[in-house]
Amino acid sequence: MIEGKGTLNKREEKVEFQKGDVILIDKGEAFYWEAYCTIAMPCTPAWYKEQYKLIEEQRRRL
Repeated sequence: MIEGKGTLNKREEKVEFQKGDVILIDKGEAFYWEAYCTIAMPCTPAWYKEQYKLIEEQRRRL
């Protein structure tokens, strides 16, 4: 996290984060965050805006 703070929500866990933290999200793991922050997020494979719908559907299941 470059700046700010928030909460990462996973299926069975909520993780508070703040400036300076590093978060690893496993492949295939459903998540969303509630935050006001600036982040650097490397993704592999690359993330494309067309994937947004899939992410919204996964968020509703949490």
